[in-house]
Amino acid sequence: MKKILTIFSLLLITSISFAQINSLYFNKNIFQSTELNPARQNTCRVYIGLPALSSLYLNLNHTGFAYSDIFIDNETELLWNVEGLYNTLDPKNHLFVQNKTNLLFFSFVVRDFYITFDANLNLQQNFTYPKSLMDIKDGNYFEDGRYISFTGLNEDFTLYNSYSIGVSKEVAPGLLIGGKFKLLKGLVNVYTKQFMFDWKVSTADEDIYDYIFTTSFDIRASAPFNIFTPEYDDDGNIVGASTGSDAYFDALQDKPVGDLVKEALLPNNNGFAFDFGAIYNLNDKFEFSASIIDLGFINWKSHPMIVSTEKSDFEFAGFDAAKYINNISIATSLQDSTIRDSIINMVITDFVDTLILLSNPTFDSTAYKKNLNAHMHFGVAYSPTDAISLGFLYNGYFYNKELFSTYMLSSTFMFWKGWSYTLSYTMMKKSMNNLGMGFSYKIGFFQMYLLMENISVPSLAARYGIFPEKPYNEGIATKWVKNTQNLNLHFGINFVFGCKNKQDFGVLD
Repeated sequence: MKKILTIFSLLLITSISFAQINSLYFNKNIFQSTELNPARQNTCRVYIGLPALSSLYLNLNHTGFAYSDIFIDNETELLWNVEGLYNTLDPKNHLFVQNKTNLLFFSFVVRDFYITFDANLNLQQNFTYPKSLMDIKDGNYFEDGRYISFTGLNEDFTLYNSYSIGVSKEVAPGLLIGGKFKLLKGLVNVYTKQFMFDWKVSTADEDIYDYIFTTSFDIRASAPFNIFTPEYDDDGNIVGASTGSDAYFDALQDKPVGDLVKEALLPNNNGFAFDFGAIYNLNDKFEFSASIIDLGFINWKSHPMIVSTEKSDFEFAGFDAAKYINNISIATSLQDSTIRDSIINMVITDFVDTLILLSNPTFDSTAYKKNLNAHMHFGVAYSPTDAISLGFLYNGYFYNKELFSTYMLSSTFMFWKGWSYTLSYTMMKKSMNNLGMGFSYKIGFFQMYLLMENISVPSLAARYGIFPEKPYNEGIATKWVKNTQNLNLHFGINFVFGCKNKQDFGVLD
C-alpha cells in the first residue's frame, strides 16, 4: 500500500509542463524541431510521418510542492507533513499539462524553400490554485475576522486540432527566416476568466457562526453539446440544470462514419495562429536563433456558455437539521458508511444549490474568443566539430499575464549517419533537478527518437518500490526523485529520405 501511495503521489505532483521538450530545439536530424523554430531546416530532404507514431509528447510540471514536501517517512509508515506543504507553496501555484499527438506530417525541399505541413491533436490543461486554500488547516473561524480565500482558483482546459503549413528560406548567407501558419479547430474549452470567492465566518453576536461569502466570477465553456442548461421556476430562480451530453453521444451511434470524422477534424470553432523564427549561423561554429510560436486564438461558437455574476456579498445561516435527521432515521437499516455517505452527498448538493441561488449568476450563450498561450525561445549553439553541438536555450511561456521561464544546457553527439545522443540539464522555478537524455537513430529510411528532460520519474516506473524502507538509507538518487516536479517525454517514428550530406555523419565515420 505504501508503494502504491508513493507512486500515485509522484504522478500527481509531477502532473503536468509549461516547458516544451527543449532538448529537441537544436536537433537538426528530427523533423519535430521545426515545431519550436519554423526557420529550422532539417538534414534530410524529405520527412514523412504517420498518425500517432511520428510524434507523441507529454509535458508535466507542478510549481507547488514536491513529494518530499508533503510526506515524512518513518520506519513503518508515511506521515502527512501539513506544515511543510503549506510553507512550500507560493501565493499562486500552477499545474501545467501539455500533450500533442501528431495526425500527419511531411516536409520537402523545393529549390531554396524548405516546406513543412503537419496536423496535430493538442491538449492544454492549466490549473491554478492559491496558497490561501490551505488556510483551512487552521479551521474556518477566526476571532480576528480573517477569511479563507478561494480567489485565484482557475481552470483552463483546451482541446483542439491544428493544421499548419510552414516555409523556411536562407535569405542571406547564414541567415534562415521561417514562418508557419496554423488553422485551428477547437473541440472543447473550459476557461475561468475571473474567479473570486472569499469565505468568512461571522464573529458578531447577532449572527455568530453564519457564513458570509463574497463572490464574483466569469466561467466559460464550449463543447459539441450543451454542457450546462439552467432550469428556472416560475419566479425565475434556478432549480436545476441539464446537460446535452447523453443525447449527443446517443446521436453519435446513428451518424455515418464520414460525418463523425468531419465533426472530429473540422468542428465549428475556428481560429488561427502564427509561428515565426530566425537562425543565424555566424560561421561553422556558432548558431544564434530565436522564435515565437502559437501567436493566435480560437473563436468558440459551439454551444458556448458564459456563467458570471457581479461582485456581491451574501450570508448563509445553515440548513434545517431536521431534514437530515429524518433521513438518518429512515436509513437505520443501512450500513453506517452508507448512511454517512448519503448524508454527506445530500449536504454538499444542498450547499452548492444554495450558493448558486444566493449568488444569482447569469447565463449567456454568446460566442467568445480565447487566446493561445505563446512560447518564445532564444538559443545559442556552439559546435567545436561537425559531430558535437553544445547549446543554451531560454524558453518563456506566457500564461494568464505571467511569464514562466526555463533555461536549458544541452550537448548533442552525432555518432554515425543520423545516430545521435543528447544530454540536457533544465532549470526552472523551484525545480533544479531536471537531468534529461535522449537519442535518435536511423536505419535506411526508418528513424526513431526518444527524448526526456527528467529521468527521475521514469526511473521510478522502471524500478517499482525505488524508495527504501528506512529514510536513513536514502541515497542521492532517491532524494532526487522525491524532489522532482517536472516530467517531459517525446517519442516518435519518422520516415526520412535524401539524407546524404556532411551533417549526416558523425564521430564514427
